[in-house]
Amino acid sequence: MAVFQVQKKVDGDLVHFEFSGSLDEDAKLPVITEKIREVHIDLRQLKTINSCGIREWVKWIQPLSQTYEVHFHCCPKIVIDQVNMVSGFLPKNVYVESFYVPYYCEENDADRSILLERERDFRQPMGSNPGFVNFQETMTFDDVGGEYEIDVISAKYFKFLKVS
Repeated sequence: MAVFQVQKKVDGDLVHFEFSGSLDEDAKLPVITEKIREVHIDLRQLKTINSCGIREWVKWIQPLSQTYEVHFHCCPKIVIDQVNMVSGFLPKNVYVESFYVPYYCEENDADRSILLERERDFRQPMGSNPGFVNFQETMTFDDVGGEYEIDVISAKYFKFLKVS
């Protein structure tokens, strides 16, 4: 397994984290000591999450989200799966800015992921505004050809965007 790593960059009243590797029992989630107002977390390089990592994440993100405005960026499928299954993985006042949607092509035996971005492709519910998702069930990619089909059950995968 890949060791969990955090890269941190402070930019004025924002802190940017890039997480990579495996979120597990050995992961050391960062402590914020700077006076900031927003936290941005890039999750694209997160490879695996186990049950101990989920527990530590929920214990870390809950108080963080009560103190700062938190934004998730480039969430891979493993993160969206946890968001949809684990209560507290995505607290109510945390924004998903972008996430990947996986596609698979049987003809090429290949997969691809498309990045959806908030406001362009979806809205995370705020108040009574309904969420929407701008995606296609099938796609073609000019560089490889073949028809790629969405590789998740849409109703379940996009569940986190629904108004509760």
